[in-house]
Amino acid sequence: MQLERLMQLEGLMQLEGLMQIKPKDWYNEDYFYPHKRKYCDQYGITREYPGPSLDWHGMTIVAKFIKEIFPDVNTIYDIGCSAGSFVSRSIDVGFDTTGCDISTFAIQNCLEGAKGKVKIVDITKVQPSKQHDMVVALDLLEHIYMKDLDLTLRYITESIKPGGFVFFCIATVRADNERYVHPDEDTIVPPDRTWQLVSGHVNNQYLDWWIKKIESFGIKTDYEKMMKFQLARMNNMEMKDVESWGIRNVYVGEKS
Repeated sequence: MQLERLMQLEGLMQLEGLMQIKPKDWYNEDYFYPHKRKYCDQYGITREYPGPSLDWHGMTIVAKFIKEIFPDVNTIYDIGCSAGSFVSRSIDVGFDTTGCDISTFAIQNCLEGAKGKVKIVDITKVQPSKQHDMVVALDLLEHIYMKDLDLTLRYITESIKPGGFVFFCIATVRADNERYVHPDEDTIVPPDRTWQLVSGHVNNQYLDWWIKKIESFGIKTDYEKMMKFQLARMNNMEMKDVESWGIRNVYVGEKS
């Protein structure tokens, strides 16, 4: 039965083309809403993945939460900023925010309020140019290959002032069958993992794994501020049911 299912999956992949997650190519126009990519779920059913929107009003809510919880933060660097939704909306809230992303399409089609504030950067290839009060990385780390993760976390930590903060939102796993690490951009995605990697999530781990990894780069986890964010989220009618910003996903730390 398992062999039959895998054969069905492989047949579908042959029809749709082999999936390879090459970051500079994958996050193109086809990745973002309203475009959709076909994939096979874990049960062999063909589905469509509607990519993320270039803008989301919830980023204003998140920026206001940060303003409340981090009163001393003024400058923010949004790494993996996409089209600048958080950048633009956090500027409106009063932050001095800039951003970067590897997606040429996203940066070239950035929001009006992010123009001149965002740029194309491959953070695994360059050094940061300045330090900020905070780095945010919202739905970034799970998109980074394990081979590039140390370079990414080094870029992040070197972009923060001593005593500054990181604010991450990470897509984490809930069960062992979801834990999966795709090795590199040249490896074909296994047919039975298209449901997971169609979103670009190549590094799927539990939150405790991420905490240990982040702390190994000199970041001290701030559980108090993490809980403050969750309390603020639960008291907001629009955000309280948004599980992707829940206690398993949002990480706050301070650079020592």
